[in-house]
Amino acid sequence: MYLYISACILVMLAVVGLVELLRRVIFYLFKRKDAIPYAIVLPIYEQSEDCEYILRSTLADSAWNGNKNFLKKIYCIDCGMDKITKEICKIFCNEHNEIELCTQEEFVSLLKANELL
Repeated sequence: MYLYISACILVMLAVVGLVELLRRVIFYLFKRKDAIPYAIVLPIYEQSEDCEYILRSTLADSAWNGNKNFLKKIYCIDCGMDKITKEICKIFCNEHNEIELCTQEEFVSLLKANELL
């Protein structure tokens, strides 16, 4: 009985591995060489209990979609977040270079400096 269960688990893991390998090959073959770099803006308000999930899923989504090489920045905008949420965001900024925490005013001045606003 245990032999059949372990064989089923092994087959499922093998299928998942093959699907991931196929996905990577397809992304490699259809990768655009002239893609434009982009940034993601995440406004976080007051006490956001899921800000860690939002930041992690944004990083994972950009990697999963094959766009990790073109992601320039993830701007985490402080829209009145509390102290704990701000600390979580600061930790992520220290761990990941592509995440930047800034206030609304700093973000507006950044847009003006790059002539985007």
